[in-house]
Amino acid sequence: MPNKKMIIIGSIFLVVVVILILLFAMDSENNPENNSSANDQGIPSFTPLPSDLPRASGEKADILADIAQKIGEISPVQPVLGGKWFIDRFWFVSGSNEKVYAEYEDGHILRKILLRVDSRENKYSYEVLAYFEPGDSDWAVKTGADSEIGKALELYEFDETRQSWVNKN
Repeated sequence: MPNKKMIIIGSIFLVVVVILILLFAMDSENNPENNSSANDQGIPSFTPLPSDLPRASGEKADILADIAQKIGEISPVQPVLGGKWFIDRFWFVSGSNEKVYAEYEDGHILRKILLRVDSRENKYSYEVLAYFEPGDSDWAVKTGADSEIGKALELYEFDETRQSWVNKN
């Protein structure tokens, strides 16, 4: 049978744990990094959830879906260990559907290509203008030339919830 001293110590420990949990819960509600937050001036700001981001539409959506399906054929290199390529993100050169960067991986290695898109009667073909591998601090061009360096880009990532590509900027 536990003695009174052990019961008192256990009770104090339990009270401290409950207080810490309550403090943590209150802190997370007031944390400015939450979706509905306050900026430096205390004015509420809003970070869009993925479901609030605009979906790729029209020809862009068709191109993204087509490249995602054909990346194994388009990539100038093979995945390692018999793997399969899948797209992580795309960047269209702003204002154009003709040039797009595709970042892709096989679970082991990460690669990027710059493509020229040829669109004829809703059928697409692609020319690899540049092939990149990760460098020390940025992407290193391994073949071709990065003709679109420094241009404004539109980022698209796949939203699993909506099962579609969404514009992230």
